[in-house]
Amino acid sequence: TRDEYVERAGQIATALAEEATPYANGSGWTSTELAAAGAVIWYSETLLDRRIQAGEQHPVWNQDHGLARCGMQLHSSGLVPQDVWEKLVGHGSDSTHLCAQYGLRVIVAQAKQCGVFSGVRADRNRIAKTFASYASGGKCVPNDRDWQRADLWLKMMAKRPDHEKKTLPGYRRVGP
Repeated sequence: TRDEYVERAGQIATALAEEATPYANGSGWTSTELAAAGAVIWYSETLLDRRIQAGEQHPVWNQDHGLARCGMQLHSSGLVPQDVWEKLVGHGSDSTHLCAQYGLRVIVAQAKQCGVFSGVRADRNRIAKTFASYASGGKCVPNDRDWQRADLWLKMMAKRPDHEKKTLPGYRRVGP
């Protein structure tokens, strides 16, 4: 139902906001920029469908032929150990937070790999490169889908009261 969807979206938003805070340590993007990036991926990959987060069979999507788990579509890797990967599914707060935590860990790692995380605020170009790397496992060359997702990220950020704040050289805001 619509009420369940709204409740699910609220749980995801809360998990992303809470789990983004440790990564906004003054060396990279703000917690708001990270949480918004996570929300775009979660929405774009699953439309917030509860069945995917629960690890259930979906009638259309196959979760990368069984290799991906949770709303962030995470694969077992060096960033997501197998034992954690196995715990990513479920409707509860714990699995939602775990999915957010490890999904954001992968976002930060991909942004760093593309050289777009440290010392500057996120923007459309940096986010698109990160989304490209997230989807491809390391290629920082955005395609049309990545640019569309970056535009969705921009729309989300434009709703924030702090989206106009500029980054000063050598200074990183730790807060949202």
